[in-house]
Amino acid sequence: KGADIVIGVFVSSDLNPKDELNSLISLLSQSALVTSALDSRKQKKLVDIYIEPDLEGYQTISFKQGQQIIEKGDEAGQQYAATFKSLADSLKRIGPLHEVYALPQKEEYLISEIMVEGNEKFSSDLIKQKMKIKEGTFLTLDEIEQRISNLIGTQYFKKATYEIVRDGPKYELKIKVKEAPDGKLKIAAHYDSENDVGINANVTYRNLFMPQSRALLEFDFSKSARLNMSYLKYIGHKQDAGIVLGFDYADNELPYFEDNIELSTFDADYFIPYFTIQSTNFQNFTFGGTFQLEFTELRPFVGELTREIEKIKNRDIGVVFFAKYNSFDRLFYPRKGMDFHGSVKSVLDVKNKTVQIISDTVSTRKITVNQSIDPFLAFEASFTYIFRINKHFSVRAKNEMVLTTLGEIKSNITDYYFVGGFNPRYINTTEYWGASDKQYITPNYFLSKWVLQYEVVDNLFVSAIANYVDVQYPMEFFYDITLDDYLGVLRRRLGYGISLGYNSPFGPISFSMAKDSKESKLRTKLNKGF
Repeated sequence: KGADIVIGVFVSSDLNPKDELNSLISLLSQSALVTSALDSRKQKKLVDIYIEPDLEGYQTISFKQGQQIIEKGDEAGQQYAATFKSLADSLKRIGPLHEVYALPQKEEYLISEIMVEGNEKFSSDLIKQKMKIKEGTFLTLDEIEQRISNLIGTQYFKKATYEIVRDGPKYELKIKVKEAPDGKLKIAAHYDSENDVGINANVTYRNLFMPQSRALLEFDFSKSARLNMSYLKYIGHKQDAGIVLGFDYADNELPYFEDNIELSTFDADYFIPYFTIQSTNFQNFTFGGTFQLEFTELRPFVGELTREIEKIKNRDIGVVFFAKYNSFDRLFYPRKGMDFHGSVKSVLDVKNKTVQIISDTVSTRKITVNQSIDPFLAFEASFTYIFRINKHFSVRAKNEMVLTTLGEIKSNITDYYFVGGFNPRYINTTEYWGASDKQYITPNYFLSKWVLQYEVVDNLFVSAIANYVDVQYPMEFFYDITLDDYLGVLRRRLGYGISLGYNSPFGPISFSMAKDSKESKLRTKLNKGF
């Protein structure tokens, strides 16, 4: 009381700087608990029964080892069972003991009234709509907690809790919320060996310019820069639908292969402004339609095509109808759930312009070739399902198909689909473990990927992967497609690999290896961060 505590820290010069820093942090952390430790020593002398479990190897910050610590406490308490029995017998002689019992838990509750507290910007009716709860309905505790989780998922609220108050045979549901701020900024760093280093940022602002709206800006500062911007305006009192105006931009590298030999690399830009109307009434599902323009430009900067082509420009006008569903329990290393997205795309008008370089022994000149490509349709569908085997094992199955009316590959390269890589980035791309990034280009494909995932310890995963890609079947059953050896010199390929990953608070960290069954090269990828 009133005394100062002075702590001197001496660090041996024999330690390296990292060990010195760790020692200093450890000592300062312990020093913060000095007064608490002194109080604890005084309290020990005032109790009649003092139980001290053996917690060697555990620390104050061992939050993830709570169950093991509880078990240590149970073991220590069992040694005092006779003491407690003697104490209980003594108390019984004095008088009846106070009986402790749990409140009865019902299978379901008839919710007669719903009260919302803490809301200022969002109406009670809107909150009930987002939770899909109405007065006069029967709900279980699990259902109520799921609706609360859905409410948090809207990101309108930082916190939401509930209380059930009995009113005879009926029950009143009280919901207390704490609203989130209108604006939010998130920043993360990432690295992967396919796309290099980048800084991701996300700015989300609600009710900017208009009520019931959401403005979103995302960008990635990296060698493969990306920018996405959108403005969503909810429609209707219950926000059942939304109108979205936005654009996507990316600057990427696009390889061009012939017979598994990379001839050139393009600097590839695309800019896609769009207008979308979609449903916003469901937590995991949405559907709608988009009108969009696509502007792409390719410039070869490495390889043989630098002597033949200066640039290729493409412009499309199209309409897309889509449906999406996702119930994964988490974004990275999901352990249960399913994902589906399907779309029908009608490209109404395609304009292509290629600036070619003509060289001979006398001079070099450039000519511009303008093409009007025939309109085309594209059908895309992808379905992923996770089979939960037990607490540690799960199987993730993904099947994806693209069917288009595009013919043999022409100069409108970016209308076709790229296959290959661990995590390719570009429009119309899909991963195939065993090939290099965006190695194959095709108008049609089917891809099946199977992942056996094992969680060794919390958030540490080992995965075995097999994937198969085919450019002929089953698409040929539905439409008379143009066939070619789009997968190098083959029409189908099989690849496999393994991955070791850790789902850290700073983003997933993983190392992956894969190869194609027909190729000898082993491909690897290192990924760190979001």
